[in-house]
Amino acid sequence: MSAAVRKIAFILISIIVVPILLYTALQVNQLEDTEEMMWEIYEQQMNAILFSINQYSNDVVTGLAKQLEYADPLDQPDTVLNHFLNYHKEVVAIHMMDVSSRQVVWMSRDPSESFEDITSTTMADYGDMMERLVRYKKANFMKIEPLGKLGNASEVYGMAFVIEPISGSFVFCLALVEAVDFMEFFLVPKVQQVAADGFVIQFRKSGQSTTVYQTKESTGQEFFVRSLWLLPDYNLEIALHGESIKNIVDERTMLNLSMLGVVIFILIVGVILVFKNIQKEVQLAQTKSDFVSNVSHEIRTPLALISMFAETLLLGRAKSEAKKMEYYDIISKEASRLRNIVNKILNFSQIEANKKQYNKSECDLGGIVDEVLNTYSFHLQNKGFEYELQLAEEPMIILADREAVIEALINLLDNAIKYSPQEKSITVSTRKRASQYLVQVTDKGLGIPPKKRDQIFDKFYRVTEGDIYSVQGAGLGLSIVKHIMDAHEGNIEVESVFGKGSSFKLVFPQITGNKQ
Repeated sequence: MSAAVRKIAFILISIIVVPILLYTALQVNQLEDTEEMMWEIYEQQMNAILFSINQYSNDVVTGLAKQLEYADPLDQPDTVLNHFLNYHKEVVAIHMMDVSSRQVVWMSRDPSESFEDITSTTMADYGDMMERLVRYKKANFMKIEPLGKLGNASEVYGMAFVIEPISGSFVFCLALVEAVDFMEFFLVPKVQQVAADGFVIQFRKSGQSTTVYQTKESTGQEFFVRSLWLLPDYNLEIALHGESIKNIVDERTMLNLSMLGVVIFILIVGVILVFKNIQKEVQLAQTKSDFVSNVSHEIRTPLALISMFAETLLLGRAKSEAKKMEYYDIISKEASRLRNIVNKILNFSQIEANKKQYNKSECDLGGIVDEVLNTYSFHLQNKGFEYELQLAEEPMIILADREAVIEALINLLDNAIKYSPQEKSITVSTRKRASQYLVQVTDKGLGIPPKKRDQIFDKFYRVTEGDIYSVQGAGLGLSIVKHIMDAHEGNIEVESVFGKGSSFKLVFPQITGNKQ
């Protein structure tokens, strides 16, 4: 990775990745705060509902006490209490005592059940409570004091309060109620109204698994539990109908985290794509720079030779006609090589613009190869190469663009020259294979690493391993060869041993009707 790419990567990480990570941490923290807030709101809502039901039960008993207060029970106790007990079936018995005169009146709804001993003992034991309730009443507030379960009587609970009849002094009252009846008559209608379709509300005695009453069937919800103020051995329990708040919060959390994950994933993918595009552009810019440098180097060599030999001729330093002809021949060949380099660039430009056209005609593949080797002979010798030409005996007629085939072969020769720094030997041969004609260029150069062979035909690509990287080149030759062979319905085959050399085969189809 180049310094420029590393700098870009650092900038992207600094301005995008780091803020993404900080944003993620912030969002996760906000999610946790939101979940906690939702749970607190839910808990407050549940507590408010339970409080309202407990308050309602307290208001119910307060209403019963008001009825007794308005009826003045000590004036006509039998009539008033009998009527009260007959009307309120949930009340088992009522016991009253005038705070001043200590007059005691009691009555049970069921004569077969006697609560006199229980109530008398209770009245004697709750002197302090009576005084406190009187003080509340004097302050114009009627407080209901739960006494819990009384004696061994089945589910009978006491509730104490003080009334102030119109015709008498303060009266301390003790009402005994049957717990289940009290809940059924007074509280069930209220909890049904509160529960509606949104909640499950139930009554359950502490320590027992069965419910006394339930608005709806529960499905394993998590219940909030509070004891009933007036029936302390019983619990009032409430939960959401359907999914529990825990499941709702968990689902919401998972949804938010999933969405956040998707957003982060998209952002990260975007960063990666941006980085890759920038990296590609940087590499392309570097490649173009290398291309200009390498092409300049390639052009400079034939230009220098042409200039040198032209100057020699102009200065009259070639004394014999044979020498002059030799120099003319070198200038012609180097001019031809220079033309090939320029054509390579122009052809590549046309290929990139999809404007390259080939003028195909019947031509002899062996003759083309012989011509190219003759043109390149001085260049090969000048570079210190030994070359061998092995032509097939029979003519190999193909339908091809002659100039394109020459260009393809020259590109292969250029590569063989460039990548053979030590053992400078090149073999060019032609032969027939089934219904195909082959031109093979073999060198004993550096070779190609196996994992790089699929990439060598990409434009601008140059192998970046070992000594190969130091070889000058534009990275266009093999991509042009590949395009030429595709246009001629042929292909190019590669055999290479890294460090020992390469062999490139141009495979042309025979002309239909000329197959032997």
